[in-house]
Amino acid sequence: MNSNNRTVQELVLDDSFINYCHASNEEDVLFWETYMELYPHEKPTIESARMLVLSLHEVLAKKAGHRLYHTMVIRVAAVLLLLTGTYFIYKLLIPSPAAFELTLQTADSSQTNFIVYTTAPGERRKIRLPDSSLVELNVASRLQLTKDFNSSNRDVYLEGEALFDVTHNKKLPFIVQTPSYEVRVLGTLFNVKAYPGEAVSETALIRGKVKLFKPDGGHLTLLPLQKVVFENQKPLRSATVDKKASTYEIQHIMPVNQHLNGTISEISWIENRLEFNNESFLEIKDKLERWYNVELEWTDSIISTYRFTGSFQNEPIEKVLEALQFSYPFEFTINKQKIVLTK
Repeated sequence: MNSNNRTVQELVLDDSFINYCHASNEEDVLFWETYMELYPHEKPTIESARMLVLSLHEVLAKKAGHRLYHTMVIRVAAVLLLLTGTYFIYKLLIPSPAAFELTLQTADSSQTNFIVYTTAPGERRKIRLPDSSLVELNVASRLQLTKDFNSSNRDVYLEGEALFDVTHNKKLPFIVQTPSYEVRVLGTLFNVKAYPGEAVSETALIRGKVKLFKPDGGHLTLLPLQKVVFENQKPLRSATVDKKASTYEIQHIMPVNQHLNGTISEISWIENRLEFNNESFLEIKDKLERWYNVELEWTDSIISTYRFTGSFQNEPIEKVLEALQFSYPFEFTINKQKIVLTK
């Protein structure tokens, strides 16, 4: 997605841009929101073109007596309006761009040279990057990239969990940097989980091929349907990306958890499915807190050792805890966002 100072004429002829104007295609909306974030100097032109498309739609809809229109009619009308130089009509149809300054919810660009995408506990987000790669950002996660992404690099920095569907580009490898290691790819589908403070981090490859690089210079290669699990020896506490913030060792490389129906546990979260695979309450505590935006605590440490296997889809936290009670005898009380478990 390189900036070429698009003109109003070019924009109104672009089907993707028309879809963005009418919010009729989620991928096109994400594309143009990201484009404006990367090239803010083009916002006035983009907004003028957007208002032209919408205004022409209104005019043609009224003439036709309904709100349906043909894309080609809109495009031809827009070009004729621009080419005839009817500036007064344009000004009547299009208010000042300053009056329509967009408030973008896709990214937080408080840092001058970076674009930062974040999700809160319980929130997920789909992102289309400037190279057309797709990212699904899991709950309580943070993805950062520089504004020259896709021109001189395709580096992103991840804290949390994300599923990446990367567009192939042999000249610019796609690099995911986490606080503990680096993942390099050319074009593939893979999941990275690297939450600060957690005991383990992992990368699961679904399709393609990836290489993982360690700070000590070593590296390893993953094949499809394999994952590597890293055991963090020193919990991460820094909110910034710092490869020296923790040390780790490779726990093992193993197959992903694939069910008979073909679904894969490591990416079950994109279907809003919460899965536990012989995990202790201590291990799933953070997962439940992020998933439901709650705080869990127990009055007896023995509860933290209880182990569970299960799958839940679109279930409230109360139903999940009630199901877990069939495995071990514990009680729970809920007070707003705080949940206390007793033996």
